Amino acid sequence: MKSCINRQYGVKRVVFYPEMIAFGGAERIMLALSKHLHNSAVAHELALYYLSVDLQSHAEWPVPIRQLSPPRHPLMKAWSLGTYLKSQATAVPGLPLLVGIQAALHAGTLPARDYVLMILDTPSLLGQLQLPNSAMSRLTRSARNRLSHLVLRRGMRRAKAVIATSNYMAEEMKSLYGVESKIIRQGGFSPRVQAGRPTNRQKELRMLSVSRLESNKRIDWILQAFFHLEFSASPSKPDNSWRLDIVGEGSERSRLEHQARTLGLQQRVTFHGYISDHQLEELYSNASLFLMPAWQGYGLPALEALLRHIPVVLHRQSGVSEILQDTPWVEQVDGDLPSFNSGLSRMCTRIKSGCLAAQPLPRFPTEQDWADEICRICGWRQDA
Repeated sequence: MKSCINRQYGVKRVVFYPEMIAFGGAERIMLALSKHLHNSAVAHELALYYLSVDLQSHAEWPVPIRQLSPPRHPLMKAWSLGTYLKSQATAVPGLPLLVGIQAALHAGTLPARDYVLMILDTPSLLGQLQLPNSAMSRLTRSARNRLSHLVLRRGMRRAKAVIATSNYMAEEMKSLYGVESKIIRQGGFSPRVQAGRPTNRQKELRMLSVSRLESNKRIDWILQAFFHLEFSASPSKPDNSWRLDIVGEGSERSRLEHQARTLGLQQRVTFHGYISDHQLEELYSNASLFLMPAWQGYGLPALEALLRHIPVVLHRQSGVSEILQDTPWVEQVDGDLPSFNSGLSRMCTRIKSGCLAAQPLPRFPTEQDWADEICRICGWRQDA
């Protein structure tokens, strides 16, 4: 495979992501691309409006960061982005990579045409996180949404290329904006463990969830599903020695902790909050099952779990499900709690039987595959 190696250290490839307020999937993606470029000796820069997390603490290499710090107004943000891209246009080979719907929206207000867009979440997914503005009239809100759609479509159509991570996202962007997307599926960001790892037959059945604690992540489904298993006579019911580890922070943490207490699960469920990469690796090493009921644009944690030989229960409408078909390592569920309950029961039965030990892991892209294709589309690699 050809790498995106370029020894011109005096110039920098641009990766723009509007804002980082917590460390999650998008932040891991940005670090994965920075790591690949660093290892390939490609000078680059991660530009943002604002940075609220210590990104460097999650990286073993120097992460070059440029904060634009504009006033917190959409037009001022777009103006600062336009000024920054213009200042880089003559010095940087290849095209800048703009990441996310907000970046596409602001690009739509600019005269710039020379950029690549990478979309991580489509409007239908982002809409789950948006609260209605009760102070705004329905007519005003409708007019604002219509204007935003037109500007966003302009930003999409003027891009030299639009990158999606799944068929679902590509189809939605074609329907909404009339653009054809290049599908580049993200790969696992952790090295494969040795094949000799014990396959989920530990004395204690340990379940793991890693995500932001927000309502769209459906952690409440996990708690309700375990309540159902704990107090049912199902043959797939976990043995007495089972535990659930929940990693992440968010606005829903207090409510979820209260729910766990109300359901009588507080002795079996641990909320870890934010933890170090080393601590997270320890939880992965002890996990028997990974749970991801959220409907999301892709779902990298599922791949990170599978790379460690941990089976997964995930939502069928997560983008990563498209490459995890027909494997006993993955149980896909539909859009309601009963479906999740059933999927969890089936996977618990599979784990208790020990049948996964003889099954190969599913195949999916690697970090190298994904990053190298990004480099090719942006024109960041120099063929040897």
